[in-house]
Amino acid sequence: MNALEVRNLSKDFGGLRVLDNVSFSLRPGERRGIIGPNGAGKTTLFNIISGNLKPSAGDIFLYGARVTRLPSWHRSRLGLARTFQKSNLFSGLSLYDNLYLALLATDSPFNAKDILKEWGMWEKRKICVDRLSHGEQRQVELLLALAQHPRIILLDEPTAGLSPAETEVIVKIIGDLPRDITILIIEHDMEVVFALAERITVLHFGQIVAEGSKEEIKSDPRVRQIYLGIGGEGLSRAAPKRSPHLLW
Repeated sequence: MNALEVRNLSKDFGGLRVLDNVSFSLRPGERRGIIGPNGAGKTTLFNIISGNLKPSAGDIFLYGARVTRLPSWHRSRLGLARTFQKSNLFSGLSLYDNLYLALLATDSPFNAKDILKEWGMWEKRKICVDRLSHGEQRQVELLLALAQHPRIILLDEPTAGLSPAETEVIVKIIGDLPRDITILIIEHDMEVVFALAERITVLHFGQIVAEGSKEEIKSDPRVRQIYLGIGGEGLSRAAPKRSPHLLW
C-alpha cells in the first residue's frame, strides 16, 4: 500500500490551470523531492494534499484512504503533517507555548519538555519565537510538525533564506529522521534535494515532465532544458539559490 497517492489532480484558478492531471505515489518511508521553476504549481500541490485547497479534479489517498474532501485537521489525525514556506508560528508566544499548542491539537504521545530537551532547545523554552534567529525558527517549524508524530511530512522549502551553516543543520535533522516517516520535500536548492531525496519529480507549468532517481533527473534532457536553458529557457524561471551548473 502506498503512503501517499495523487491521482489525476488538477487545479484551476478562474481560467488559469495551475495543476494539470498530476499523478504520482510514494512508498512508505520514501524520500521524494518535488522541483520545478517558480510558478510550476509546487506549493499549490502541497496546499491540496494537506487540505488547505480543494482540487478542481482528481483524488488524494493516504495509506489507501481517500481524503480528497477531508479537512486538513482530519488529514493530520491520519498522520499527515507539513511545514510552510513562510513562518507559521505564533510569533507572540514562547517556544514552549508554541509546542504545547501543537501537541494539544494531536494525539501525540510526546510532551513538550521531553521534546525540547531532546532537541537541545529546553534552555530557550521561555523565549518568544519571534526573537529566535531565522534558522532557529525554521527548526521550530520542523519540530512542531514532527511533534504531531506524523507518518507523512510535507516540507515546503525548509531551507529557504538560511545560511549555508543553517542549511547544513536542517539537512542533517531531516536526513536523520526515522524511516517510518515518509517525506515529500519542495526545494529550490538542488544540493539539498540531491542530498535528501531518493527520487525526484519535476513539475513544469503544472505538469509532471520528469520523474526518477537523482542520476536520471540530472541526465534528463527536458530537465536540463528547463534549468540550464539548453535549447530554450534560461535560469530566470528556476531561480535556484546556487547555480545548477555545479550539479550537472
